[in-house]
Amino acid sequence: MLPKIPNDFMDLVEQDSEGAFFAKWQEKVGQYYFYRVVGFDEVLKHAGIRFADIFDNDDLKQATIDLVPESWKREFPRPPADWSSFKKDQVTWAKDSGFQRFDKACMSVLYLYAALRDIAGHKVAELYDFFDLFHYVKIRPALFAVEGFDKDFYDANIARNEKLENDALSACGQIERRFLLMAAAQGVITRNSAIALRDFFKNERGFASMGRVICRPTRPIKNELEQVSYDIEELVATDAKSKRKEVKARGK
Repeated sequence: MLPKIPNDFMDLVEQDSEGAFFAKWQEKVGQYYFYRVVGFDEVLKHAGIRFADIFDNDDLKQATIDLVPESWKREFPRPPADWSSFKKDQVTWAKDSGFQRFDKACMSVLYLYAALRDIAGHKVAELYDFFDLFHYVKIRPALFAVEGFDKDFYDANIARNEKLENDALSACGQIERRFLLMAAAQGVITRNSAIALRDFFKNERGFASMGRVICRPTRPIKNELEQVSYDIEELVATDAKSKRKEVKARGK
């Protein structure tokens, strides 16, 4: 048996061990490709379900649309959300933990729910009396900010201190000042970069004002589309580097 679909889609969002949290739709974050589904492929493999058996299934696509709770539609309405369509590419991205818009990440979880219910229900029943899908499959925000690292902090401590600026960039694996400017504007940077930034200033340099790593901006973002493009490029480059390391490791 599968669990009841939650009325609040926030129940699908992974709670980060670094203290990150997700605020609902601050600065229109939800409309960009800032999210990943994690656990999708692992659940398929654990249940003995072939991806080919559920991929590009028109019945499952319609079932996914029908499963969307009205509360989700009210909380994240159209536009920018689109709860009335779901394409096969979304299933592939969810399986591979690729970047998705928040509404499509939610629908990807529902697609897996429909697949387990309608196609693989007997296999799930053989394995479990109750399978808590929403415990194993989560939506993970991909972009973060650091509480306390804002424009005032940047102007007071970094703007005229070239050495501190360079040291901070080096600690975060960055070379361009705009990374720090984006972080200071409470824009969005990757989780690992946000943690490195927080740890550098709080632990290495003793700035007690550095707070939590959080997964949302807290103020309007200027030149939003340019910054979004930069962040996606950074994320894709990080993914590509990780994949190269994995391939190299397997070749040893």
